[in-house]
Amino acid sequence: MLSLILKILRDKVGELYNSINRKMQPLPFGDDQDYILDSDTVTVSDFWKDFKKYSQSPALIGVFYVFLLLNIIINLFIIIMSISNLSNHCLRNHLLSLVMALFWLFVPPIIWMYSTRYVFWNYHLYKYGSLILLALNDLIIIQKFIMSSFYPSLIHFLSIIPVGEYIGKDMIMQLGVFLFAGLPPLIPIYIGCKLYGTFSSDLVLDEIDRFKLDQYIDFRKSKEFAYDFKAVRYLSTGSQFVVKELDRFLHMYCDGTTGTAKTSSVLTVAIADDLDQKVYNEDYQKKACYKALKEGKLRICAPFNGTDFSINYFEPILLENPNADKQIEKENASRRELYRHLKFDSQSAGITVVAPNAAWADQCYHMAKNRKLKIHRIDPILKDRKHKEGFTGFNPFKIDPALTGKELATTITAQASNFATVVQSIYDQSGVSDPYFSSLNETVTVSIAELLMLTYHLVHPGQVPKASDVQNLINDCSRCRPYLDALIKHYSVHSVRDSGNDRTEQVAEVVDVGQWQQVYTTINNDLLGENKANMYDRCNGLRNLINNFLNDPLVRDVFEAEETVDIDKALEYGEIIILNYALERGDSVATGFGLFFLLSYETAVLRRPGSENDRIKNFIYIDELPVLLHPKLQSFFTLFRQYRVAVICAIQTLDQVKKIQLDSIMLGNCAHQIIFGRVSTTEMDIFSKMAGETLEHVTQETVTETAITAELPAYSYSRRSTPTLSERFSGTVFRYLGFQEVIFFSVNNSSPIYPFRGKVNFLPKPREKSAPRLKIEWEPFMPGPLHPSVFEKRFSVAHISSNGYFSSGKPGNYFLAGNKKSIPEPQVQTDLTTETTEAVSDAEDQTPVEPTHIITPTEHTDGIFFGE
Repeated sequence: MLSLILKILRDKVGELYNSINRKMQPLPFGDDQDYILDSDTVTVSDFWKDFKKYSQSPALIGVFYVFLLLNIIINLFIIIMSISNLSNHCLRNHLLSLVMALFWLFVPPIIWMYSTRYVFWNYHLYKYGSLILLALNDLIIIQKFIMSSFYPSLIHFLSIIPVGEYIGKDMIMQLGVFLFAGLPPLIPIYIGCKLYGTFSSDLVLDEIDRFKLDQYIDFRKSKEFAYDFKAVRYLSTGSQFVVKELDRFLHMYCDGTTGTAKTSSVLTVAIADDLDQKVYNEDYQKKACYKALKEGKLRICAPFNGTDFSINYFEPILLENPNADKQIEKENASRRELYRHLKFDSQSAGITVVAPNAAWADQCYHMAKNRKLKIHRIDPILKDRKHKEGFTGFNPFKIDPALTGKELATTITAQASNFATVVQSIYDQSGVSDPYFSSLNETVTVSIAELLMLTYHLVHPGQVPKASDVQNLINDCSRCRPYLDALIKHYSVHSVRDSGNDRTEQVAEVVDVGQWQQVYTTINNDLLGENKANMYDRCNGLRNLINNFLNDPLVRDVFEAEETVDIDKALEYGEIIILNYALERGDSVATGFGLFFLLSYETAVLRRPGSENDRIKNFIYIDELPVLLHPKLQSFFTLFRQYRVAVICAIQTLDQVKKIQLDSIMLGNCAHQIIFGRVSTTEMDIFSKMAGETLEHVTQETVTETAITAELPAYSYSRRSTPTLSERFSGTVFRYLGFQEVIFFSVNNSSPIYPFRGKVNFLPKPREKSAPRLKIEWEPFMPGPLHPSVFEKRFSVAHISSNGYFSSGKPGNYFLAGNKKSIPEPQVQTDLTTETTEAVSDAEDQTPVEPTHIITPTEHTDGIFFGE
């Protein structure tokens, strides 16, 4: 064992030496060699920054263990010297030695527990090695204490031994050394053997291996702003189990049959928690933005109203620094950090609710409304013969006019494909499947939808296509002609026309519209060509499907509404969307409507710009997911995490999602599974296996006796305990859970934990309301007159003149490099009632300071720049 440890240490030291040696080698520059050194070249400072960020704390822990090893060596030396000299001079329990003993007795275990937060100290060699070092240190400290306590008794015992002819002083001294060296270690040796017997079992070793301190203590710096899930409590103690925000992006589903209260006990409670956190974070942002506006550190870059507050409407004001002044650099870095903290640490997350009926959608809407939040309410159901308060439409064919090139082409293709998928899904509900007609329906639907999205704004300036326009063109293909002409005119790469005036004589080969050639070919040759009558007959089924779907007047109102939700912006700005896909309107209509939204939502999520760390977090709640079942929904559980979207859905049984193999995906990709009672027989077996096994000791008792009248009556009793692996939760436990009792599978810091029995509860009525909201008048700070900061006494304002140069003489792009941003469009919700738009004033006076100076910038960038 010792040789193995020495070999490992030798290898580790060798690796460290080689690594340092490679990094310290100078580059072999010479006359015939040339190297490129720029910002992409690694430097020593890069290694040092990386070390300070990731390895500094583990390294300090290693230094502590070095001192611990030195302390063990010193204590061993003291013990050996005390035994050899039969003296307690170094063992005296004076105050300093007691303090040091207590320090080395209790601090190392704390350091060991803290070290489990770092990857390096979780490798088995270092985790178990440091634990052995701790145990050895404690045993030696106990040995010292026993020796110091035993020494007076030993001296007294030796002093009463008479010195005579056969017993000399040397013999008494040798006896003392023998007793002093042999008796005190017995207790540490006994403790060490017991510890070894306990910690050598597989069960304890597994618990040590799984132990990480941050699973028990929350070390997150921004936990004040975290959207944690707190709907489940331990059934045993009633204490709350917290699913941390980052773990929520590993997705969650609730499995419970009808009547188990999974929606009202889990989804509703979680939504209320998220809304409360969103309110807290927004009010925090408002206070900080208001303070920064008065100090001149932030400015408003686009106007907005009170209910449409978003950190995206603000930007930092940066100071011009042509002379690279360190104080100005520090101030600019501070302002950027302030804006980053407000935007990403205290995020106002987006919440999307997909409800199957009006009851739950209305409840969620009123919870958000009571908290004075902006809401996109997509609900086709009427109330008092009118659309409900806050009604918003949904037009998936509306394309952002800012999109161009490949991004525009990708969006158009995805939206057209989504519409075709919805139509095909409605077709599949009939139970009839024909590959030819399925392919035909998809081709025609995609071609017409792409044609409209490409050319509708050209034929009808200032307007956007709607679902009814696609319906009209499919019902009467001759209406495609003006859009086809616009496609040829505006998208042609090369076009050659026949001399005749009849455009129908034109063939596809003489028209080249680039990547949209398939659209032109399908419509011109198949729908408008010589075979158009046959094609019209073959599309009868397609027309019936689309007409049955879009002829529902209430759903049609949603697609035709003037004000529609922009899912891309809702994701970016952290807005609230509440959708009721209205099962009461019929299966085909509800499926088509709900699936169309989910597919559009998926498309918007998968094209979110940026990286995982700079996207605004969003949470989507889907009740009765199997109603909207489609293979494309697999990406919700496989890809959404990296786009910062967490999925929380409810199903009644895994059998509902088996036909598209979504059951295995949900079991594997949903780290959080809340299982209610009354599960099916299939799920009883699945969940009991997922819960795993636990080690239990099975006790067998045997009694053997003979009749008392026997010649030699006998009675014997035996008892045997056998460790046995048994199911943690049997299928019977899952089946017979009480009302609102659950078994919760979850993770903690991405590490799975053992499932436990939990309890969920209804949302208390008072929690449907909100705490008082902060109200601030932003009008004095709106774009127009902008105000300099408190630095105006030291720094003058740098204007951009008409020739594109700052007053400092630097060109505009000198300071604007990397800072150009498009102006966010303000969102105004005009359908909200007075009750919704009112805000409760904060107790403090929020009157803004009057501006003392006016700046008139000509560009919206990441900041206004000041110069000396």
